[in-house]
Amino acid sequence: MFQVWVRGALASAIVLLVVAACGGKEPSQRQAFIAFLLTRVLDVTGTRVPELTPEEKAKFGPYANDYAIITQFHAGMNANVTRPNNELAKISALRTVGEIVEQRKQIADAKAQMAKLSAALDAEQRKADAVHEKLKHPEDVKPVFDAAYAKLVTVPAEAYRAVFPAIDKMFGSSLKVSDYVQTHRNLIDVDGTTLRVADPATKKELGALLDQLTADSEQVNAAQRAMQEVVHGE
Repeated sequence: MFQVWVRGALASAIVLLVVAACGGKEPSQRQAFIAFLLTRVLDVTGTRVPELTPEEKAKFGPYANDYAIITQFHAGMNANVTRPNNELAKISALRTVGEIVEQRKQIADAKAQMAKLSAALDAEQRKADAVHEKLKHPEDVKPVFDAAYAKLVTVPAEAYRAVFPAIDKMFGSSLKVSDYVQTHRNLIDVDGTTLRVADPATKKELGALLDQLTADSEQVNAAQRAMQEVVHGE
């Protein structure tokens, strides 16, 4: 009986020591993590996402896993949204009617990709939000982490999301111009950057389409500037 009691007492003591050890680290881990979020994320312009060093991961303890929600979101964004979007930007940079007519298929394919990019963005954000919502942070960590999460996840996601409809609309206007020119080939002469339209009615109709394309292009530029201000703080 005595031996059993001694073993039980020793086991309890070991558990208490482990708990005490963990409790001893947590305050310093918490304070280090808060300081990192304040100085490296919230006090910095733009939405640059610093990668944690092995030393920082050890210093932050379990809070490093919480920060990984943010870095994993950006990794998914880069792979599934940003890089494909950069490829589409080459198509959106078409400047002349001749280019728009010649590359109609590429424009149509790019327009079809917009819905996929938007869906990919939504999926990445839903995944990050689901994990974020389950976090149980201490009172001093929660407002700081939530602010960092909003800055590095919510805000840039919304900025990207605002660009997609503008690009999609511009691609649609480009297709209308291309189709109109093809349909009225006998009345429209396209020579590089030069357009020759003899028929007044055709000239008026094509002019209206080009005016709409110009307006849509300006909307894309405005949305992209707003996104750059969010991402880079420029």
